[in-house]
Amino acid sequence: MTENLYDTLGVGRQADTQEIKKAYKKLAMKYHPDRGGDPEQFKKISEAYTILSDQDKRKRYDQFGTVDMSNMEMPDMHDIFNSFFGFGMPGMGGMGGGGMPGFGGMPGMHMPGMGGMGRGASPSTRKAPGRHMQLEVTLEEVMKGSTVPFRIHRKKYHGSKTCTACNGQGQRIQQMSLGIGIMTQSVVECSPCQGSGFLYAEKDTTTSEEIIQVPVPQGIPMGNKLVIRGKADEYPGRDTGDVVLSVVYKKHAFYRPSTKNPLDLEASIPLSLSEFLLGFEKHVLLLDQTTLAIHQPTNTPLRRILSGPVEKVIPKHGFSYKGHTGSLVLRFEIHFPDPLPLGALSAFPALTTTTTNHPFLSSKSGGTTDHPTVHLDQC
Repeated sequence: MTENLYDTLGVGRQADTQEIKKAYKKLAMKYHPDRGGDPEQFKKISEAYTILSDQDKRKRYDQFGTVDMSNMEMPDMHDIFNSFFGFGMPGMGGMGGGGMPGFGGMPGMHMPGMGGMGRGASPSTRKAPGRHMQLEVTLEEVMKGSTVPFRIHRKKYHGSKTCTACNGQGQRIQQMSLGIGIMTQSVVECSPCQGSGFLYAEKDTTTSEEIIQVPVPQGIPMGNKLVIRGKADEYPGRDTGDVVLSVVYKKHAFYRPSTKNPLDLEASIPLSLSEFLLGFEKHVLLLDQTTLAIHQPTNTPLRRILSGPVEKVIPKHGFSYKGHTGSLVLRFEIHFPDPLPLGALSAFPALTTTTTNHPFLSSKSGGTTDHPTVHLDQC
């Protein structure tokens, strides 16, 4: 999706949820295919509404200018429309398969000028419920993009009985009072059977284990969702639902994701007092297994050291995702001796370097690294 979603709905970037909802409602009436509107335009405004009406999706869109629609579990465009207008409106066909409010909830009811009411499939062929799970990935896997195995236990239901709450329709009529003598009706999904029209017993199931190879896009932010089509539990007579995986980062020994920018990485660099005052060189092992040198020369003026940054932001060394690359934020932690020895001002050279003992960090002088040295005295 390349066009501006705010322009698609005709609202500004500061529009609140109610303004977005109002704009979509107006455009949906104009472009709905059953009113002679443009199906493609109806699809565009529905996708725009799906993203901008969701706080998390809107935040990602505002930050990156795009949303990965291929991995997003998109609702049916007509379902979005129905959530605004209930079951049906004059002059609008194809509004669902459950029956017309005010006419006894009879399925398949036709009205002049309204066309067929059976847009959706019958309850028995509706898509089965999906599953929401977490996919744990390492920062190294996210940095380079990879395919990871995911173990899932799938149930297969072998029998069913008709739901008595909706008589097998999968939907029921819901009435709501809007005031004295004013009632409104809408068709809603039956909760006991989750809209299927059937009930399933746990005793009539078998469980199998399957390992799915899940492609993890390079740099995918934590919390993003990956959809694995047709891998949820199996129900007789219904299309198998999808597995929705929420990406969760595993804890790393050295790096951590930033809470400010999902593409930034953070790490802490411990320094002894002598390193802080007399200079140091550290070699940092990055997630792509290359190394980066961090250098503070020994002749740096004390005033510059004491007023210098407690962190260093290194651009283009974070995650890369959809054309955007984050930064590596290094935070320096000075470890002061306790108690401070007498005559410490003249004994700084004797305060040996003892803070670096980590597989991702080493104290070296000279040698070659994979990236240009970061000189802190030139910040």
